[in-house]
Amino acid sequence: MGQKNRRRYLTLVENDAYIYEKSDTLDGPYYHPLCYKIIKASFFSRASDDGIVFSEFFNPIRPQTIALVYTAIRMCLDEWKSGSYKPLNFTSDLYEPIYKSHLANLKAMGEDDSLFLKGLGDELWEDCSEPFDLAKATQPMVTIYKAQKASGIKYGQERRNARAAQKAAAAAATSVDMALDE
Repeated sequence: MGQKNRRRYLTLVENDAYIYEKSDTLDGPYYHPLCYKIIKASFFSRASDDGIVFSEFFNPIRPQTIALVYTAIRMCLDEWKSGSYKPLNFTSDLYEPIYKSHLANLKAMGEDDSLFLKGLGDELWEDCSEPFDLAKATQPMVTIYKAQKASGIKYGQERRNARAAQKAAAAAATSVDMALDE
């Protein structure tokens, strides 16, 4: 099994085959479905996830995000480099050059075809954010907010009143003690 894993690792890393939608024919660079799955799981699983809450930073998915995802994929592959799983740390010492290479490749493709990055980023954005009604997901929950506001004000008033009563009682006790001492 170790040799098979090692051969698979070498096949995927050679020519960066892992970035292609069709890794066996090297067709579709930066369109591998795993990129979509990682972005979806990391940023678009729930309405409270960053991709939804901060949609202005994710629409479209930026080349930096795509490069980071493929760098993380490479690290996961490297954990199988020997044919057996050996965990690695995702450190800039090891993976910054790979990240920069992916980013440079993406930008070069964008320079050759100005629509490449836009198309890739838009497609990832649309596919990942699709199940969410962003207009609804990013609106504050006004009804709950008003109820919480009223409750919070009442709670604060009660605490202030209780604290004032404690201070008044302490001051009265101090006055009584002082009067008894005289």
